[in-house]
Amino acid sequence: MEEQHSPWVKQISTWPLLALVAVLPFSYHPLVSFGSVYGTHLDGSLLYVIVALAAIGSAPIVWKQRNTLKKSKSLLWLIGFTLFSLLSVAWSANPVRGVITAAFSSLLVLLVCTVAINLPLMRHHQQSIYRLVIAGSTVSVLWALWQVYGDAFGVDSAFTLLTPAYESTVFGAARPTGFALEPQFFASFLLIPFFWLSVRLVSDNLKNAPLHYFGITALSTILVLSLSRGALFAAALGLILLLVLHHPSLKRWLYLGATVFGGVVVAGVITFSAATINQRDSISGYTSLAKSLNHLSLGIISLPPEHRDVKVGTPKVTTPPKATSGYVTASTDSRLSMSAQAILLWTENPQHFLFGIGNGSFGTTLHAKDNRYPTNSIVNNYYLELVVETGLVGLSLFVAFFVGLLYKLFKARNTLLIVIITGLLMQACFFSGNANIIHLWIIVGLALGVSLSQTKKPLHLVQ
Repeated sequence: MEEQHSPWVKQISTWPLLALVAVLPFSYHPLVSFGSVYGTHLDGSLLYVIVALAAIGSAPIVWKQRNTLKKSKSLLWLIGFTLFSLLSVAWSANPVRGVITAAFSSLLVLLVCTVAINLPLMRHHQQSIYRLVIAGSTVSVLWALWQVYGDAFGVDSAFTLLTPAYESTVFGAARPTGFALEPQFFASFLLIPFFWLSVRLVSDNLKNAPLHYFGITALSTILVLSLSRGALFAAALGLILLLVLHHPSLKRWLYLGATVFGGVVVAGVITFSAATINQRDSISGYTSLAKSLNHLSLGIISLPPEHRDVKVGTPKVTTPPKATSGYVTASTDSRLSMSAQAILLWTENPQHFLFGIGNGSFGTTLHAKDNRYPTNSIVNNYYLELVVETGLVGLSLFVAFFVGLLYKLFKARNTLLIVIITGLLMQACFFSGNANIIHLWIIVGLALGVSLSQTKKPLHLVQ
């Protein structure tokens, strides 16, 4: 892993990777849509272009260092999973979507290998990477605030980049999407700096503590404002895992808890103020808070409606008012429905159970059985979609890779990467596909490089 590359090789290896880190927060803008084919959306963005340049441009170097990469047994499981996914296209009901999906997955595996073998070069540029991550996270947080308040003041969506589904019409305040397509994908990216700063905050050699407090508060605020239950669940799980693995002092743990709680409070203030400012609907600040809380708690926590002054002479209402509801049941019901359909298809016969219905064929197969479902239907659960399309064989290969990788990180005592990867994997229970989680595979590449590295040189993102 410490092999010296020629200056020319360093140039073509390093700059695409640095560019990739720089554009990662801006995942989907500018986005160009080329329509859809066989239930597959064909979109292009600057991020996808740089991913291709970084991975394909480094392919000769990856091949040259194949013997080093072979030392990772977990990587062999990932390659085996990718090859099996490609093979499953042979029995897919939608081979076009299957080939596109498998090709993109293969590109990501190549990206993982590219990041891994370039870890020494990334260590050399660690300060640049540090600044890029800080700058990208800062811009993302500021843009999210602009989206919330821009929507509240009635700014056109062409300037906020908000789609109608996430404007203030439901909760009284907009759900920020950053530069992503949906709040959950934006929140997924924010989990990386959130966990990174949290680990730094509970470490014994922390420097610049005020900056870390401020950063965690800001990130916690935006995570709550996104109303992504999957991301918030992943954040909570990651913090619990951090407590178990790192054993921080009670004082530092209380500081971290208070900082996160401060972000929750700030998110409530922003929600209240944005809904109050917004004059395009009748949702008050209190009602907006109540609706948001009701949605995040899956309808369990229901606050009573706010008290409004009644004019003199108006008869009193004898019927007790209903609690304020904001829980969007369709968000949960659709996921549960698709998950149930996926399980039925997977267990339909022994062939499906073992080998799946074929890569990319869930929507097409479901539509053939019940035309109420469109051919572009997805499970909205990464693992259930994986198992229904590639069967127990595919799921086993995929799980074996991550178990092996996390075991290596555990032996290396790399708490940060364990927490980040575990959190991101947990959130994948709430959506499907790889196109929206390229950041996960970059982190996986870093983790693979760490597992192969024989040195203990620090790198801000992995140490």
